[in-house]
Amino acid sequence: MDLENIRQVLEDAAQIFLSAANTITNERRREAEKVFLQFRRSQFSLDLYRYLIEHSSSSYVVYQTLTALREGIVKEWSSLDDALKEQVVQYLLSYVYTHYSTLSGHVREQALQILVVINKRRKAQRAQIAKNGFTVSLALSNLLQSANNQEFQFGLTLLNAFINEYSFSNGK
Repeated sequence: MDLENIRQVLEDAAQIFLSAANTITNERRREAEKVFLQFRRSQFSLDLYRYLIEHSSSSYVVYQTLTALREGIVKEWSSLDDALKEQVVQYLLSYVYTHYSTLSGHVREQALQILVVINKRRKAQRAQIAKNGFTVSLALSNLLQSANNQEFQFGLTLLNAFINEYSFSNGK
């Protein structure tokens, strides 16, 4: 199935899943839910996730895509190479910053949560990052020191995601 077909299947499932209870049967709602569960269990594919994030008109599909991305990173952390992890970091920082004002809160928070999870995994693993390597912590520091108000606000939102993650997990 090509990327556009996958997007369409997920958007159709989202429309059914989010429909009012009196307009859709329980069976159709369960089928729609099953589509998302299967999607989240599918093999990690950054290209697919990027496509869905950038082309879906449904914030629910984008949220589910980010959820799949987060679960995939956690599940496959040890088998993902550092370059791919760094691509995810760079992509999400750029995406959230570029679309900051138009993203729904739950989508923005989920994307930022992935950045925090990656940062925590790297810290826990004591991963060796090259001198010129980019980290989420470095991005946070740069954003909070920015004179640009939009960058500073983005930095505060990212800091909030760090605080939330670490407060709920005791830093582990």
